[in-house]
Amino acid sequence: MHYRWHNTPYWRYRLQEGKSNWSLLQGRGALASLPPISDIERTTSCCAEMNYWWVQYCDFILQNERYRDDCVMRSSICYKAVAEVLNARHALNTGEFCYSKEEALRREDSELSRKLLDTAAKRFLRADRTLEEETYRFLIATFLTLWGGFRDDPFLEVYPDIVQEVDSADDEIQEEKREEPFREIYRHLSDHWGEMCRGVHLVKSAFWKIEDSLLLIDAEPTLLPTLDDLARLITVRKRLYNRQRPSAYVFLRLQQVAFPITPVLPRDFHRGVLTPATAPDVFLQLGEENVYWTSHTSWYLTDWQRNRQWPDTSPLKRLQLKMIARSAAAGRVRYPLSLRSISEHE
Repeated sequence: MHYRWHNTPYWRYRLQEGKSNWSLLQGRGALASLPPISDIERTTSCCAEMNYWWVQYCDFILQNERYRDDCVMRSSICYKAVAEVLNARHALNTGEFCYSKEEALRREDSELSRKLLDTAAKRFLRADRTLEEETYRFLIATFLTLWGGFRDDPFLEVYPDIVQEVDSADDEIQEEKREEPFREIYRHLSDHWGEMCRGVHLVKSAFWKIEDSLLLIDAEPTLLPTLDDLARLITVRKRLYNRQRPSAYVFLRLQQVAFPITPVLPRDFHRGVLTPATAPDVFLQLGEENVYWTSHTSWYLTDWQRNRQWPDTSPLKRLQLKMIARSAAAGRVRYPLSLRSISEHE
């Protein structure tokens, strides 16, 4: 519990909630042994909580077929995602924690929040595709505003003297681009998205398994794909990939934020949306020079033996993580992403 409090922002937010909202049923009150939350612990935790709700929303609305026709679950996840993101944003900005969904929506007092309150009063019994779309656009806009101010007002701990460089897996990526799954997805985007798709990128990342690839689709906030566009893309992806080849994970990139639309639970509760401060190796491959080494990147990549994010780590992945940890300790983070750059150090 103490490790999670000090090192895992998502769990810290939950434990902070427990200090005021949980009841002791048996035994000693272990939460009393946790220290007061500091400013940087609070803001990193709030960021992690917002990530959690984006991932939950995507899983319920886009990925999980069990909820495809479940109007109660689909409407209630919209209610929860908006309210909880509002609460986390409020705590991040003001230092005041609030855990009431209804209070969050009344405090916001927007057209969307009033609609959600009305939906809750009617027990979420009516399917409302417009509500799902409005929630999606609210979440996108909220994350873009949040991360747009990061450089001037960082809410993760930033280590400014750390230099970062990437040894990209260009040969492996080019080979994958020539294969049918990528080519078919590219054709689908070209045929069906038109101007909504401003570019397509295939990259590797140290935050994923070595064999995994990330497919990032560039878009503009003023010309977002609809939820139906995303759902059809996910259907194409599911058809193209099989058990013999890992599926590329799909992201919608808007400015300096890449939103996962095919998240993996529970791991993506912690990885969340990708930014130059949370997945710098991804953005280095995209040509971004201003990336950050932060408390998030350090915890995820260098504390891999304790942070429980790598339960099925292969020997080659362990070697990669060891190389990153050694380079970080020396003040110059190097991301070996190609099989060649990792295996030559075996």
